[in-house]
Amino acid sequence: MYCLSHTVVITMSLLFPQVTDVAMAIFNAVYDDATIGQIYEIAGPKEYILFDLVEYLYHVLRRPFKPYSLPSSLYKIVALAFEASPFDPYLTRDILVRQHLSDTLTAGVPGLEDLNIKPTTVEEAAIGVLRRHRDALHYNETIDELHAS
Repeated sequence: MYCLSHTVVITMSLLFPQVTDVAMAIFNAVYDDATIGQIYEIAGPKEYILFDLVEYLYHVLRRPFKPYSLPSSLYKIVALAFEASPFDPYLTRDILVRQHLSDTLTAGVPGLEDLNIKPTTVEEAAIGVLRRHRDALHYNETIDELHAS
């Protein structure tokens, strides 16, 4: 987490579900006979751009955010170099393509609400997960204090 001093700007939209929402969806689906044979699209309630998520992460952590942009051709060369590494590649051309794809929901397919679950936004869950990575000075700030700044 601390090695993210810079980031590449990637525009894509994401519909992140929270892991607890996914777990509750599985639990509710297993114990409800009406869900047998059904397909559910599990997605978060809000669409996010990856750049905005990383910026929000730095804001919650109270760390400076220094984004920079790389030309896509240079980014592809970096991905190719990582693929040639004998170690597990951090970035490949396939990952690069997938980072630029947006999540889309299929119309008419049931989701979390159909399993009686109110989806949790990233903003609601972030403080609980990221608080332990803050400096001691900002550790006890609440989400309201965070949004006020």
